[in-house]
Amino acid sequence: MATDLEKLSQELRPILVRYRKKFEPIELARAVSNALIAGAGIRSDRAVDRAVARGLIVREAAKEEGGGHISAEQAARVLGISKTAVIERYKKGQLLGWREARQGAIRFPVWQFDAGGVLKGLTEVLGILSKVPSIDDWGRIMFFLNQRNSLGGKRPLDELRRGKVQLVKRLAWADVEP
Repeated sequence: MATDLEKLSQELRPILVRYRKKFEPIELARAVSNALIAGAGIRSDRAVDRAVARGLIVREAAKEEGGGHISAEQAARVLGISKTAVIERYKKGQLLGWREARQGAIRFPVWQFDAGGVLKGLTEVLGILSKVPSIDDWGRIMFFLNQRNSLGGKRPLDELRRGKVQLVKRLAWADVEP
């Protein structure tokens, strides 16, 4: 027997399929977000609805950042290793990725790879961030993508690309230390 959430998903699917031809995923997420926000209005007891709606847009935008994302098979080809090895690296916190709810598949942001494999310093920074169990996949991804005042508006990802591994490691330590 389908849960209410599964029923809702089934009802939304044809609507999304119809509009997917016309709009990008981020635009669809923005439409869902706007509907949630409109339903929440300014009522104080609906603050969580508004926060979830804003988070939905941020997450969808992050998925498309820096070239989008690839499958485990594609990541395996980029790294020259097996799909199983890619998934093991993800599970060990050595690669960034997230599970797609509808597919159960792991997706990997393209921006973490460079010509030599994984962006230099990324694995070290991930090792630091993994010291705090409450930082999930999206928390780690957003660590790299969020602009920082301390970096003059740049992102930790930008600094890693410039070879500033020690600087980004210090930022990661600052985020995980109590």
